[in-house]
Amino acid sequence: MGAMFAGAESFNQDLSKWNIEKCKNMYGMFYGAKKFNIDSVKNWDLSVKNTDSMFNGGENGEEAMEEYKNKRTQLLKTTRDVFRDLTSSDVATLTIKTFLRKL
Repeated sequence: MGAMFAGAESFNQDLSKWNIEKCKNMYGMFYGAKKFNIDSVKNWDLSVKNTDSMFNGGENGEEAMEEYKNKRTQLLKTTRDVFRDLTSSDVATLTIKTFLRKL
């Protein structure tokens, strides 16, 4: 599934019913995608081995980051560049929220 929707300008379909349990590679799946329905991937099982650059450069990157961090990321083998083009405020927000949850 690597780069499947990379650079998609207007793909915004429901992917929630896709069975991805045997998927091993989502490298750059939504890389640079202008629009994609983040709600349709919220419940995906992310026990995928490679999600490098999965949401990199997409317009929904901040939402994707919030959802992604709530998944079972300990099962992932590599996550290089998964949120590479996020702004520093996106990262700061994630860090603050994570810190506050631990209090």
